[in-house]
Amino acid sequence: MLRTKTVITKKNAKDVYQYFLQAIQKRRIFEDDLEKLTEAEQGLLWLAATQDANGSTADFGTGLQRWVDTYIPLDKWRRCLATLRQTRSNQKHGIKSIKLNKEAYTILKNYADSHNISLQQALEDAIKQLPQQNKFP
Repeated sequence: MLRTKTVITKKNAKDVYQYFLQAIQKRRIFEDDLEKLTEAEQGLLWLAATQDANGSTADFGTGLQRWVDTYIPLDKWRRCLATLRQTRSNQKHGIKSIKLNKEAYTILKNYADSHNISLQQALEDAIKQLPQQNKFP
């Protein structure tokens, strides 16, 4: 199957770079191939270093596109695109995300279901019930 064709532009080059840099550092890509992981990481860091020296975003986008085509499997590329779309959508709609552990989520979900309200409303209710000194600034 062919790679989903998305051209890396000035607008999304920084986001794509950050996504793959973090994915490599956290070993979400090439987790079982250390040699390929090292090679891909060095290529990505070299690309960033040359971009800083030249300062040309267009060249960086082209180089990043070549790097993605060389190193990134199709499923990881699709995951990157999905994450970037979700991030853009959240920013557009002003959605802020919070991370809850499974236990906290279960409690919040049960509360929301029992009161027939949304998770957001349940979270707002929970925050309102906190003592004043524990509230965030």
